[in-house]
Amino acid sequence: VRLHCPYPLLERVKLEIGTWGGLIDNTEYGADVTVTASMPEDGAERLQDRLTELSAGGITLQVLGENYRPGLREEVDGSR
Repeated sequence: VRLHCPYPLLERVKLEIGTWGGLIDNTEYGADVTVTASMPEDGAERLQDRLTELSAGGITLQVLGENYRPGLREEVDGSR
């Protein structure tokens, strides 16, 4: 996803992305901040709902497409 946010909301936006399981891929600084992030399948919709609340509708997500990224690896203990 990609979103544009004002500087005062940047840290809160970063926290919300992490809360919904996302990873920030890129941050561009200009008049506003443009954040590109990877979100789990159901995370983008939840993030949009939360950002709408935080920004009074001022931040909207743009879904860029679907990619698959490796998730966390778990070691399997075969001795059990």
